[in-house]
This record gives sequence, structure tokens and C-alpha cells, in this order.
Amino acid sequence: IDECDITTVLIDASKGFTNQDKDIVRLVIDHGKGLILVVNKWDTIKKDGHTMKEFEQDIIYQYPGLEYYPILFISILENLRLRQVLKTALTVYDERERKLKTSEVNEFVKKAMAYYLPPAIKGKNLTIKYGTQVHHSPPIFAFFSNHPQLIPIQYKRYLENSLRDYFGYSGVPIKISFRKNK
Repeated sequence: IDECDITTVLIDASKGFTNQDKDIVRLVIDHGKGLILVVNKWDTIKKDGHTMKEFEQDIIYQYPGLEYYPILFISILENLRLRQVLKTALTVYDERERKLKTSEVNEFVKKAMAYYLPPAIKGKNLTIKYGTQVHHSPPIFAFFSNHPQLIPIQYKRYLENSLRDYFGYSGVPIKISFRKNK
């Protein structure tokens, strides 16, 4: 994991999403690597029109942070959708390497704050003046606030999800730090 850019976690469709799979996924995300979940042995599963979607929803229910990571269903035995894995890996790699302009991040900050302001904490109104991407591979964003230590975790999650909705970053962990205005 330390030496790679993109990790594919292979899940056995007949066993489902196990605790060991969750531990590996957590390790990959903590290391800031790109992630693709690949469900193998899809040919062994009895399917109807909703099986794939239900399997995907079950994974996301067990690990909600995986909502923004690609989940592919393959069968090595039947050579089913194998090329999709490499194609998706290249897309995730490009997302991980992407560098946003500060002006793009600041436009995002304005829209995100217009939609949902940070809450007042301990009688102090929290504001985010501007933001920038300070690193890529993995993307790290710095948001400059009047009281960065008071920003609640819920607002951090809101910003992370909004960043993904606004810019994409499918398959890539995003890190956010809050810093004091100068």
C-alpha cells in the first residue's frame, strides 16, 4: 500500500464485504491512496435486476465513506468486465493527480458557505475566508477560518462531500485542514 498510487481491493462476491475487507479499505484510505473495490466471482451469484445495486448499497451501508469510490463487478473465470478495472484505475489516478486553481476552490467556498454556513460555536460566528489546494496525490485542501479549532466535524464532512459533488474526486480520499486567517 505504501508504494502504490491506486489500490484495488478484491472482494469475494460469495463471502460479501467482510471485516477484513473493511480493515484493508480503512488502511488504504488512511494512506491517501486511490481505491477501487472489485467484486470478483460475480458469475457465482444468483441475480435479478437489482442484485448489483443491492450489493453496492450493502457495502455503502456497512462503510458509508465508500459512497464516493467506484465498485466494479467482475468474473475472472468468465472474463467479465476485466478491462473496466484498468480503465477505472487510470481515471482514479487522474483524479488523484488533479490540481485545482485557488480561484476554483474559492468559488467553491463561496457557494458552500452560501448554501450552509458554519454554526456559531461558543458565541462565535465561524467563517471561512478562502481555501486552496495545498497538495495533490492525495488532494489536501486548506481552509482559512477565523476560529479553525472550533470547526465541528459535521461541517468538515459537509465540505468534503460538497468538494466531491462539485469537483468529482471519485475513488480518491480527500484531506481537509483548517488554518487561522493571517
